[in-house]
Amino acid sequence: MTLIDAPVPLPQQTARHERVHKIGMPQMVLSGLSENWLIKEIGDYHWELIGNALNSNTAGIKDAEGRRVYATIIGIHIKTSYDLSYYKENDQLLMSGNLLRVGNNKNYSNIFIRSSDIRAEVGILSAFATKSNDSVILSRSVPADIARIPRHYEPVELSDIYRQEKKKILQEEKTGVVFETEYSINPYTDINGVNLLYFASYPLINDICEADFFNARLENATWPLESYLNERRVFYFGNCNHADKIIYRLHHYQVDPSGTVVTLESSLWRKQDNKCIASIHTVKKLKRKFSLSDQV
Repeated sequence: MTLIDAPVPLPQQTARHERVHKIGMPQMVLSGLSENWLIKEIGDYHWELIGNALNSNTAGIKDAEGRRVYATIIGIHIKTSYDLSYYKENDQLLMSGNLLRVGNNKNYSNIFIRSSDIRAEVGILSAFATKSNDSVILSRSVPADIARIPRHYEPVELSDIYRQEKKKILQEEKTGVVFETEYSINPYTDINGVNLLYFASYPLINDICEADFFNARLENATWPLESYLNERRVFYFGNCNHADKIIYRLHHYQVDPSGTVVTLESSLWRKQDNKCIASIHTVKKLKRKFSLSDQV
C-alpha cells in the first residue's frame, strides 16, 4: 500500500514528468518546509501536467465556445513520512507524478516527493470550470480537446471521499463546534491571479485560526513552533473574493496516547451566506507534550 491510496494502474499514454527543487529560504518557514509553498508548487505541477497532456500552455486551455477553462482544485491529500520540520535547507526535493482523467471533467494527479530519506505522497483532484468576470461562482466546463487526457475508469479514493464529504456538508452533518473565530481575507497574500481565494490559502487560514485557539490554552509555548504538519486533507466546496470574511470552526481534536500526535477536524465558512467552503482534516506532530485534554 502507498501512503494514500493503493497503487493506481496508470494508462501507458500518461507521461511522468519530474521537477527538482533545492530547498532554500523561499521554501522554508519555522525551521522546516513551508506547507504553503509546497501546496502552491503541487497545484502548479498538477496544472502543468494538464497543459502538457492538452499540448497547450495553461492560459490557452479553452472550451468549445472559446472561454478560458481553469482546473479548479476540489481536493488535496498530503501525507509525509516525517513531519515538515525534517525538511532542511539545501536538501534536494524531487517531485514526480502522473495525471488521470476521472469522469467527464475531473483530473487526478498522484504525486510522489522525495527529499533525502523523507518520502511524501500527494493526491490532488481538480474539476474544469469557467469563471465570469466578477463572480465567485464557477461554471462547469471542459476543454475542447479533453480527449487528449487518458480517462481512468477505476475508483479513485480521493474522489470517492470528496463525494461523501460533500454530502455531509449539504446535509449539515458538520455539527459540534469547539471553537469559532472570524478571519478577514488579506488580498495581498490570500487571493490568486483571477481574484479568488487561492486554494493554497485555505490551509494557511485554517492554521492561523487554529493557533488562536491553542495559543490561548498553552503556557509558555507558541503553537506554530510546537506542531508540525504530518498529514492534511482539504476538500473545497466554495470560494470567496477579497471583500468576504471567513468563519473558522474547529469541530474536534484528539491527542494520541503518546501525547505527540494531534488529529483535528475543522471547516471554513463564507460569512455572508454561511456557506461551507472547505472541510479540513489535519494531523500534526507535537514537539513536546502539553496539558491539553486528550480529546474535545
